[in-house]
Amino acid sequence: MTGGATTGPHPLLLRTARAAALLSFILALVAAVLALGVTAAGGFDCRAYPSCLLQQPGWETQAHVTAGALLGVAILVLFALGLLLRHDRSRALPYSAASLLLVILMGGIGAGLSTGSLPDAFLVVQSVLVLVLLFLLYRTYRALDPRRKPIAPREGATGDPVADGNSHAPG
Repeated sequence: MTGGATTGPHPLLLRTARAAALLSFILALVAAVLALGVTAAGGFDCRAYPSCLLQQPGWETQAHVTAGALLGVAILVLFALGLLLRHDRSRALPYSAASLLLVILMGGIGAGLSTGSLPDAFLVVQSVLVLVLLFLLYRTYRALDPRRKPIAPREGATGDPVADGNSHAPG
């Protein structure tokens, strides 16, 4: 009931996946705005950023960490739903998988920045990764649109890349 070439995905499963993608997008925006708040609270002239924030953590820091953790859970759920919908909405799976890997990387960079084990230049990397994450989540949401037609297999395709002539293996 979760998918197939003839019946399509269960509507509730598809709606849940779209809601998870939208929630992830909103949480990513909230985490990004809170990161700006954390930066402003520490002062843009803080020479030892982000270690100066650890000396006086405010509500912005706690809210940013909480939003980041919730974002990680939401993207994990989105990836699991992408696996369930992979036959009908195969475009969503690569985007959700890349989002999951990216949010894990961003969490690691954030932890390294907050402990001072990474140089401050990684703040720029983190900012660029936020934009990439927002793009990936937007594409995931679009790929889960029920009005979009799923990718149909080619006529006569067996599912075997070698037999279907899609393999790039030397032969």
